[in-house]
This record gives sequence, C-alpha cells and structure tokens, in this order.
Amino acid sequence: MKCKYLLFFLAAIASGVILCGAGWLLMGFHNSGNGSNSGELELDPFQNIELSVISGDVTIAEGDTYSVEYRMHGREKVKKAEVVNDTLYFDTGFDMSWKPTSGRWYVLVTVPKGTEFESVNLKSTAGDICFSGFSFENGEFDTTSGDVTVSEVDCKTISIHTVSHDISLVNSTISDEATLETVSGNIEVDAPFNKIQAKSVGNIQYNGQDQGRKFSIDQGHPDLMVKSVSGEITIDTN
Repeated sequence: MKCKYLLFFLAAIASGVILCGAGWLLMGFHNSGNGSNSGELELDPFQNIELSVISGDVTIAEGDTYSVEYRMHGREKVKKAEVVNDTLYFDTGFDMSWKPTSGRWYVLVTVPKGTEFESVNLKSTAGDICFSGFSFENGEFDTTSGDVTVSEVDCKTISIHTVSHDISLVNSTISDEATLETVSGNIEVDAPFNKIQAKSVGNIQYNGQDQGRKFSIDQGHPDLMVKSVSGEITIDTN
C-alpha cells in the first residue's frame, strides 16, 4: 500500500513538472513571437549620442523636437533612455533565451534641423544604421550583421565597422580621418580624400579604375583607411 501511494505521489510530481514546463515553453514561444516593447519619449536637447541595441535598425533623422521612438523585440528590454549632461543614452539588454525573430524592430531618434553633434556612437548587433544630413566632430558606427549608411555629413573623424554587411559613406566631407572596415561586405566611398590605404581580397576600384587587391596614395590629408576581407571596395574622390 505504501508503495502504491509513493508511486502515485511521484507520478503527481512528474505531471506537475511536465505541466509547468509546457506552460513555460508556451510562454516563451508567445514572447519570442509577436511580443514587442515599444515607446516614444520627448527629450531634452543633446549634442552627443551613445546608443547600443541588439535587434533594431537605428536611424537619426530630422524632426520638430528632440525625441526617440522605438519598437523592440519583447525580450529586448530598454535599460536606459535619457539625456544626461548633453548626452542621449539609449541602451538595451535581453533575456538569455532570446532568439532573433521576424518583425520590424527599430529605434528612431529625431532632432531639429541644423543640430550639430559633438560625438555620435551608434551600435546595432542585428540591425542597419542610417545617419544622414548632420555635422559632428567624431563618430563611431558599428554593426555585426547590418548595413551602415552615412551620407551628407561633415565631420572631423569617422569610424565604421561591420562584420557581414555593407558600408556606404557618400556625399560627405571628412576633415581629418575615416576608417572603414568590414569582413565580408562591400564598401562604397564617395568623398574627397588625399591619402588612401585600401586592402581587400576582392576588387578595389579607385575613380573608375581597377586597382587589384591593394591600393595606396599619399597627397596630403584627409586620410582614408579602408579594409574588407572578401568584399569589393569602390572609392570615388572626384
């Protein structure tokens, strides 16, 4: 009799564990599907941006006010979104069981027309970065599996790094130095540079002419250092 009760007790515990596990899995499936974390905030004016996200596209655009709008995966939580000492901080973290899912995840930062930045540091692990039409002193743009597009900017220094996607720096003026690096993406540059060092296993083209796997020229400043392991590099300085 005692053995029978013991078996019944163990079976009840096992059933409870299975039901709890199933509930956890269903909850996890629901959260990793259409769940999202979104919001919109009006901000104090700022001259610097420190932004780091995991799954969203990042865009800095002209608007009527200083603000940030975002829609993130339900498991990617916003840890910080505030302006402190003229710097916008926007940072996210994620549940350890997070997995990329389909959806339009993004962060949109708007600033009034004519805004000039001191420093801009934008990072997205699995999203694209788009920055166009603003001036800044120093900028860093980094992705793992997203494109980086920077256009119509005026700055002193700029650094752009990706792993598996493309880099585009066009219609811009850099007074000091630009460093562009990717592993398997293509790089496009349309800006005036007088000192260039370029290297890629893929083809390098300078002002319409093929240059092989390495190219360098030194006619003063500003400096351009560009490197891709397997992608093509296109440079137009005219």
